[in-house]
Amino acid sequence: MQMKTLLLVAIGFLLLSVMQCEDNPVAPAQPGRRDYVWTADTLQIPYGDVFYPFRMWGSAANDVWLVGSGSPSMFWHFDGTKWSHMTAYDGVTDPTALFGFASNDIWLAGRNEFWKYDGAKWNRFRTVSPPAGFDITSIQDLWGSSPSDVWGVGFADQLSGGTDYEGIIMHFDGGQWQFMPIPDLRVSFVYIRQHSSNLLFLEGWYATNLDTFRVYSFNRKDSLREIYSSTDVMTISQIGDEIYFVSQQAVYEYVNGKLTLWRDFADASFGAAAGRSESDILGYITNDDFSLWRIAHFNGSDIEVLYTIPNGFRPNGISVLFNGDFFLSCSSISSNQCIVVHGQLP
Repeated sequence: MQMKTLLLVAIGFLLLSVMQCEDNPVAPAQPGRRDYVWTADTLQIPYGDVFYPFRMWGSAANDVWLVGSGSPSMFWHFDGTKWSHMTAYDGVTDPTALFGFASNDIWLAGRNEFWKYDGAKWNRFRTVSPPAGFDITSIQDLWGSSPSDVWGVGFADQLSGGTDYEGIIMHFDGGQWQFMPIPDLRVSFVYIRQHSSNLLFLEGWYATNLDTFRVYSFNRKDSLREIYSSTDVMTISQIGDEIYFVSQQAVYEYVNGKLTLWRDFADASFGAAAGRSESDILGYITNDDFSLWRIAHFNGSDIEVLYTIPNGFRPNGISVLFNGDFFLSCSSISSNQCIVVHGQLP
């Protein structure tokens, strides 16, 4: 399980979030601002513990959650001033998925369980019985259009030497969580978002060959279609109604049933990270040996470096973006430290 956990952390290096699609033309967005004030908060991991960040979500810049697995599992919360460490709640195992609608309506999932936060505490919502022939389920990502339409994706696995493995999709209809009928695929789904066409898009990696990454479209019922398969990492994200995809510094749209190139950042080695519009995208630039990482900004015409991430740390693809704030989780594997870089617009 640890190998799978580490791989899922590595997958997140190139996340993309941009807006609008050529099918729905709008007036060009104004170039985004670049006058951020940057800080880096060190998460004080207790001595002897380990922490693998998985997901970050917030209702506002003064209410941000970061969760991950380790020994033990950990929760962190930012209240607008500082990050506070919370000991793992009794029964929470490997929290790997986090998504919410408000400060008092947040979902958490991990191994064989779903939890909810009511604004005061986390409560176990349901224990999941794995599909027949499997020992565990692990939900890797959560997303929802409303409190009565929430989706969870991940995988079912065997323990004690078993080799069977398959991807799973679950849906919450406001009352209960149910497994969706999909083909048996040796894929771990690690990301899910919805396109304006009402299709859901899932990112995953092929369990037989850990270097193969795949993207699927799902009709919300029973039709799962592969649209991408390659050894090149491709990641998905969404702002508003549109989904974009990024792989090898190239950004793609989903148009007429296929991926179409939107913009190629290869000359600048720019990996998009998060954006408010096509003219306001934050991302990463690194050197040849990946030893030094910088946060850069694309304003629709050019790229400018805004901040150098402290030496030894690298982005792990976990971020949240608000109107005036950007949070990015970064880790140092060698020192088992984690920082959260915070950019604020004055």
